Amino acid sequence: DRWLSGEADAARWRGRALGSARVTMIDDPTARPGYGSYWFDDEGTLAAPTTLIDGGVLARPVTDATTGAALGLPSSANARRAGALEAVSPRISNLAFAPGDASTAALLGAVDDGLLIEGARAAWTDLASWRFTLRAARARGLRGGRLSGHLYANVDLHGEVPALLASVEGASAASGRFAATCTDAGDRGEGVPVSIGGPFVLTRARVGS
Repeated sequence: DRWLSGEADAARWRGRALGSARVTMIDDPTARPGYGSYWFDDEGTLAAPTTLIDGGVLARPVTDATTGAALGLPSSANARRAGALEAVSPRISNLAFAPGDASTAALLGAVDDGLLIEGARAAWTDLASWRFTLRAARARGLRGGRLSGHLYANVDLHGEVPALLASVEGASAASGRFAATCTDAGDRGEGVPVSIGGPFVLTRARVGS
């Protein structure tokens, strides 16, 4: 719906290279185990995985039947209600970056001076400009491809989504996932359960505190 309204900068990237070829993002309500898993969405559409970014190219957004038809796309089976009396809205289910083929040690070894970011406490994104800020749960120093022993709190990453994804140079074979709740403005309920995950990635962003 935000693509249709012109609120989201993502709309102009559809069909274009958004990130490096190492970036693939899939929303999969059939993933097991998955906090956001289901067999059918709230419009009765059979759940199936949807590739949103394919080898760096932005393929499509998640949609329900109405937004999909308006964009000339089939529903991605992401019509979900935040409560029994809420209207359906397209929302993610189990969203994840596809893993790569590198070991975590190899990714760390490629960093001469940087940070190992582990987890996030919060993230903010301006949909019109696609600028983001991410508050890290923990950041550990890296020097010469090794952990330096320094531990940092209150570290924020800043940047633009296309620049962040275009800078991805590698992804680990191992990946993780955490549970969350997706809410939209105007929700009277508690939102819908989702999971978000992926591998460690080697990329660049501005750092502040």
